[in-house]
Amino acid sequence: MRREALTLNLQPLIDAYETQGLATEKLPETFARGYYQWWCDAVIGAEPALCEFFSSAFEDKIRQFKKIDDRYTLLTRKEIQARVATKLPKGQANNPNSEMGLLRRQLQMQRAHLPVRALIQKIPNLLPRLKPCLLMSPISVAQYLDPSHSAFDLVIFDEASQIPVWDAVGAIARGKEAIIVGDPKQLPPTNFFSRTDSGDGADADDGIVEDMESILDDCIAAQLPERHLNWHYRSRHESLIAFSNYHYYGNRLLTFPSPHQELGVSFRHVAGEYDKGKSRTNRAEATAVVDEVLHRLLDPQKSGLSIGIVTFSQAQQMLIDDLLEEARRKNPEIEPYFADGAAEPVFVKNLENVQGDERDVILFSICYGPDATGRVSMNFGPMNRDGGERRLNVAITRARQEVLVFSTLRAEHIDLSKTRSKGVADLKCFLDYAERGPVAIAERRSTETEGECESPFETQICDALREKGYTVHPQVGCSGYRIDLAIVDPERPGRYLLGIECDGANYHRSKTARDRDKLRESILIGLGWTIHRVWSTDWWERPNEELARIETAIEAARQKVHTQKTVGEPAAQWLAAAPSLTSGTPVAEVHQGALSQRPLVQEPVLPVYEPLTVREIRGTPDDFYDANSDSSIRTLIETVANKEGPVSLDLVARRVAEHWKVGRVTSRTVRRIEGLADKADVKVVREGGLVFLWPPSQDPKTYSLFRIAGENENSKRDAECLPPQEVANAALYVLEQHVSLPAVDLVRETARLLGYQRTGPIVEKAMMRGVELLLRKGGAKDEQGVIVQK
Repeated sequence: MRREALTLNLQPLIDAYETQGLATEKLPETFARGYYQWWCDAVIGAEPALCEFFSSAFEDKIRQFKKIDDRYTLLTRKEIQARVATKLPKGQANNPNSEMGLLRRQLQMQRAHLPVRALIQKIPNLLPRLKPCLLMSPISVAQYLDPSHSAFDLVIFDEASQIPVWDAVGAIARGKEAIIVGDPKQLPPTNFFSRTDSGDGADADDGIVEDMESILDDCIAAQLPERHLNWHYRSRHESLIAFSNYHYYGNRLLTFPSPHQELGVSFRHVAGEYDKGKSRTNRAEATAVVDEVLHRLLDPQKSGLSIGIVTFSQAQQMLIDDLLEEARRKNPEIEPYFADGAAEPVFVKNLENVQGDERDVILFSICYGPDATGRVSMNFGPMNRDGGERRLNVAITRARQEVLVFSTLRAEHIDLSKTRSKGVADLKCFLDYAERGPVAIAERRSTETEGECESPFETQICDALREKGYTVHPQVGCSGYRIDLAIVDPERPGRYLLGIECDGANYHRSKTARDRDKLRESILIGLGWTIHRVWSTDWWERPNEELARIETAIEAARQKVHTQKTVGEPAAQWLAAAPSLTSGTPVAEVHQGALSQRPLVQEPVLPVYEPLTVREIRGTPDDFYDANSDSSIRTLIETVANKEGPVSLDLVARRVAEHWKVGRVTSRTVRRIEGLADKADVKVVREGGLVFLWPPSQDPKTYSLFRIAGENENSKRDAECLPPQEVANAALYVLEQHVSLPAVDLVRETARLLGYQRTGPIVEKAMMRGVELLLRKGGAKDEQGVIVQK
């Protein structure tokens, strides 16, 4: 046996058995451990991604990636702002025939303004520059946008499940592309003007609405391409969304666990009765809800959380409103929390109109329940109708932190044999969930705290920590994403002290580095988690060191909790429901302060045309025409072109001839200059019978400047001496201020900018040459005689 073992290279195992007292029964286990160690070392050594992995270097890369990603996001925002800013009109446009001038005029008027629809029609090019994104309801689209309005690049519908098809068609027709965003599990459009009897015991109080098909329903039926958004951000505790995730979304939503173990949904049983025959209200419930609101708003620790109240009937909503009004009169100190100035004022709404709202805390008043005789009717208002479950889904997903259900009705009161309504069946399940917690959901194993580790790697860490005396919960969470291991705070057993993430299935399941190494962790930290990561290679090679690192992280998290207790929570977390203006600060004073901080708009300083001055006389007029002067004339041509270019041939002839005292520039003079210009180091550009000289460094195709006349008489050029490129650039500058102008007004405004107070035929012809060049270059477009900046 020993010889056979030696032939199999088991000498280390034989030595341990013979000299180190290894028990016989431990031989198979020791062999397996050694074999797997050898196998792992061989695999890791052969795989560069594993043998070259160093956790410190990799975590440094993650930190660098986060910084670069944040920087990229910030730069993207700034680039978008810059792109929008470049399209804004510049300067102070005052031409009433321009779009900008018209708008400024309307802003200055005290009365007799143009109707909004007419104003939008008159500024079709200015509006998308000032407001590239318009936020409008479908009715506003039909009311304010004429069918002839230019098409939008993209139309986005939000809350599309509430938009009827006929309301959406008009907006869709005004766009080149459309994105329909909505949740088919939430409220459909409702018709508040048709009283219907949907059968199955719908309560008369709520039988005044009828569900209709939405544009979202039609798009889904037409099998248009779909993209599902599965990350859920609103709820700061998974229990707030767990019910809907299970019943309506097939557990597809990716939710994030809370560091708090207590549930975000709680049940408050109220010993009341439903007044079915008369008021159709439950006064005991309404009183309990109002008392809870008062308690929270008068408690400094709770008043920072915004509050919303949702009722299951309109009658109950009105009763709670009345009781709250009375409470506000008796307790005026809570009035700021109901004011319009509050960031999130307290609201009271019913199932039909709460979609789109959210608050930190939502209080439910079920209202329905046993009547004075103890009988429970199976009529639950809107819950009995088709789509009742969608109303329930909307109502129970409005809270960010907590839901309190006030109810006389209990789950066992609902007899499903007496109703076929899915809404009522779901209401029974929800009441059971609110009262008993996650165990009420069919798949209890996915919501219980004590899950199972997903890998031996996680099991080893969990066992090692438990041996050290820590309470560890594996796989904390309700949905597809979970915290691998969570350490319970021994001083506050309802809270987790530290979350441990392993590079296991959860880590590899993420498709992108941003999801895997940034977004997920940032959301968890925002929820209050402290996260520590353990890499499998580090644990395999140095388990004791990694265990010590985990213990250090646990101690740091404990110290952090103690520090927060000592210092207190930062006030910034409690701004949600606080009034937006502090008491004693006049509104006018706030506005004045805001206005005083705005930077003053300064008109840009435009370059002035500066002519070349004569410094010396080179000879007589006769010398000018002598061939011996050719070299001097070429040099002066180059000097004038570099100083004044682009410059017309006539102006060059005038400037050069002055150096030989040529008093009058004739055609002979111009011909001599033109002949020598072709031999000089300048660019000669001939356009439509006109000749202009350019410095060698300037390209007429990319030239973007223009020069205005100065105080010096010599800086004022004749209109025919203006290069068309300069005129085109000046016309573009005018359009940047006005956005659009009739061609006649553009000619006039450009001429004034260049120093011509009157526009005769010569000036008008010169300006039109520039405008036509601008159109050819694509800097503007002609729309039926109106020149529009592109």
